[in-house]
Amino acid sequence: MIKAKERPYTYVFIRNDLSYAQQIVQASHATLEAGFKFKQPEEISSIVLFPAKDENDLFDVSKYLRSKGIEHELFYEPDIEQYTAISTRAMFGEERAVMAEYRTYRAKADKKWHKRLSKVVDYFA
Repeated sequence: MIKAKERPYTYVFIRNDLSYAQQIVQASHATLEAGFKFKQPEEISSIVLFPAKDENDLFDVSKYLRSKGIEHELFYEPDIEQYTAISTRAMFGEERAVMAEYRTYRAKADKKWHKRLSKVVDYFA
């Protein structure tokens, strides 16, 4: 088992002002593009998800990451003509400390979605 200090971590920022479905799609797009663009780690990277309020917040995050020398993909969604997500390259050890100021993503409870998901889970149980 790899120690946390040695394990690669990829950080993904997703806009909270998008629908849940779009958040998933856009985070996936950004992560896929980063995977094409940056050197692949030898081990599978853990993914940490952070919220961004809106497109301007993403620009602020991108500026911060650039100031710290962290390579990242700022994903542009042509269908809505906006930037929607950021994915960093895989990060290791002490360099991850620059991410400590961010809080991890927490999805707001969606009772309708939760009820549907519960039915699916019950079906397969």
